[in-house]
Amino acid sequence: MFIDDVWSGGKRSDGNYPLLSAAIAQGLYHPRCKDSHSTWFPELHKDATPYTKEEIAELEGAERAEQRQQYAQRQAEKYRRMEKYSLDGDNQRKYGNLAGQWEQETVNRKMQEVMDTCNEMEYPYGVTLGYQAQNVKTAIVTDPDTTFAYNAKTDTLELNPANPKFADFDFTETVLHELAHRYDVLSAHSWESAEFAAALTESKKYVINNLDAVGELVEETRKNGFVQDILEILSDSKLDVYAGHGVLTEMAQKMEVFANLSSLRARKDPGYDLLTQHFPQLTKVFEHLFEGA
Repeated sequence: MFIDDVWSGGKRSDGNYPLLSAAIAQGLYHPRCKDSHSTWFPELHKDATPYTKEEIAELEGAERAEQRQQYAQRQAEKYRRMEKYSLDGDNQRKYGNLAGQWEQETVNRKMQEVMDTCNEMEYPYGVTLGYQAQNVKTAIVTDPDTTFAYNAKTDTLELNPANPKFADFDFTETVLHELAHRYDVLSAHSWESAEFAAALTESKKYVINNLDAVGELVEETRKNGFVQDILEILSDSKLDVYAGHGVLTEMAQKMEVFANLSSLRARKDPGYDLLTQHFPQLTKVFEHLFEGA
């Protein structure tokens, strides 16, 4: 608690608290500072309790972790710039390796956040995807066409933090999608399920026969890439949706719908409920396939 002598005209004689100006002089509100302050009213905060030592330690630990993550990101960006503009091949490789090391550190921290998220999900989705997250290998790649991808040949989750589009994706949501691909490849085998194939066929017929209703669903879920991706597949790319897969093979369609539904269902995304309203058989068969694999 401080006496605000910077913006509110407080004075040292106003109480037995340090001055805000003194805190600023020692580093409060530095250029990357995320702290803020608000006015304390004794009559409104009389029941407020101070933080415990454990709570303070937890907050300090979270702050240190965030600072380390920001530092790692800055280091990775620095070495990627040096790699890009260096004229010497050996230096390019050296800086590229250093950038990859810092990017891998950031990915490792974020993968732990994914596992923490899975621990809070209901059974069996959290356990299943959490197991995938714990056991999958991760690799930093520089392929300009890659942001996030599960490579089934090498059983590796590939990530390219240097891709300008990488930051546009929610890390946890997208990784859950790719982990669902891994679960599908190793266990569920959605492309082999006759029931899943039949449900997809019926869903496509529904789209053709109910274009107005499905068009409203498209607009309602315009910002939900997973739902939009599914609708693009069910409409054979005839609907104006926000998705980027384009034309897929029949096998790829099944795998993509499975992964999208997995991410939506695991996170209890409202988009899943909207899809169930229109395609109840598809989500029913999906749940049976996911839970029974």
